[in-house]
Amino acid sequence: MHDRDTADVPRGGAAGAGRLVLGHVDDGSMNEHLDLDHPLAEDVDLTRGHVEIQVPSVTPGDDYIVVLFGDSGNRSPRFTIAA
Repeated sequence: MHDRDTADVPRGGAAGAGRLVLGHVDDGSMNEHLDLDHPLAEDVDLTRGHVEIQVPSVTPGDDYIVVLFGDSGNRSPRFTIAA
């Protein structure tokens, strides 16, 4: 687990406003296939710099992403979820 630099996080309304969702991207597509119905975390305190999650049961693949809403929709690089 790595803490992120939170120096640029707006204070006030931002704390507790984050929502982390899992998605995946297909080569050549802009669609992020976000699972908005099953967020990985809600009410994330953006000033903490990290959040613990449990990886859901999904098909293994190397095209997964997470998107953090509440901080300008930050999207992670692609990563692998193995069996």
